[in-house]
Amino acid sequence: MSDRALTDLHPDLYTLYLKWKTACDAAGIKTGISQTYRSDVEQDVDYARGRTTDGPIITNARAGQSPHNCQDENGNPASKAFDFFIYAADGSTRL
Repeated sequence: MSDRALTDLHPDLYTLYLKWKTACDAAGIKTGISQTYRSDVEQDVDYARGRTTDGPIITNARAGQSPHNCQDENGNPASKAFDFFIYAADGSTRL
């Protein structure tokens, strides 16, 4: 299952996320987070997609190669990436 917890972002990225979100909100752009931290197991599943499992290729990064897989010195999630989507003007669909 996708992790969407903003608390799983690296502190530096969390600060940048807040600036980005504030700018989006000020511009009237409604956004959502689809993923923050991704475990190595989840990363390998995503990497296999389109290669050894059905579906299109969605990443070229194996486990440990994605900024989504980063952890702090204690092994806690500290993702250096987040995936997002933008809602359509009517708010009903993602763009």
